[in-house]
Amino acid sequence: MELYRKHKWLVFQALVATFPVHVTVVLSAMLAGKAFGLTISPLYYFVAVPVIVLVGSIPISPQGAGVMEYFAILLVGRQGGTVSQAFALTMSIRMVQILWNLTGGIFVFRGGYHQPTAAEQRDLQEDSPATASQAA
Repeated sequence: MELYRKHKWLVFQALVATFPVHVTVVLSAMLAGKAFGLTISPLYYFVAVPVIVLVGSIPISPQGAGVMEYFAILLVGRQGGTVSQAFALTMSIRMVQILWNLTGGIFVFRGGYHQPTAAEQRDLQEDSPATASQAA
């Protein structure tokens, strides 16, 4: 956090850079919902899908299994969706997340990616603010 305090513009840029990912997840959930016959307003997806995904990060079960479905049933049910449609929606959200994260494998397969060497790790530790404050 000390490093981020010095680079507020970088934090803002990182935050803005995540918007395309979030919009992609919502739009893909919207398309999946239409395919499953959900009669939900398009704007409602921009409220419900982020909440469903966020709730999935609660560390109760692996990947929020069960938690996402419960909230999807609550949120989709308010708009006239069925339990099976809510389950299908959460499964499609998970599939998009899996496919999106698999793109990181491209960097591994292309090569050039390696675990930091001992010298690189020492350099990183020397640059961290915790070691700088301990030295002072």
